[in-house]
Amino acid sequence: MRKLCALFMLVILVGCNEPKIQEYELDMLISAMRSAVEEKDATLLRAQFTDDAVIEIAFPAQLGGNKRYSLDGYIKDVAAGWRMGIDQTYRVEDLQMQIADDGQTAVITDVVYEDAIHKGQVVMSSKSAERIEVKRVDKALKITKIFGDVELL
Repeated sequence: MRKLCALFMLVILVGCNEPKIQEYELDMLISAMRSAVEEKDATLLRAQFTDDAVIEIAFPAQLGGNKRYSLDGYIKDVAAGWRMGIDQTYRVEDLQMQIADDGQTAVITDVVYEDAIHKGQVVMSSKSAERIEVKRVDKALKITKIFGDVELL
């Protein structure tokens, strides 16, 4: 019985020693997201999310209003936009990262300014306040939820 209790305690202790999220890991996740968008690589983009991730975007009414995506729906819409031949420029400001006290989850917030460009002309400019929720899954950081609030400029 003592051996069983000792083994049980060891399993609990080992399970509690999951490495805490570090800021450099969040930087790496953000970098991977930027690379996926710049390279228009849907596979790389998808790899940054958990399979059950939820993406909620509050679009202005003229762009369809609020949308809630599954990961597959989000990747499908992003990839469709890339195939339309519209280029993007964007800049990120006010990037902030907050790691939870337990070190297993984090929240990234930022403001993204984006221009959609078609045939050399800016056809739409927007500003998006984003909240990105992250957790550790099998030793890698993955996005579990994105909330974006988009306004046209």
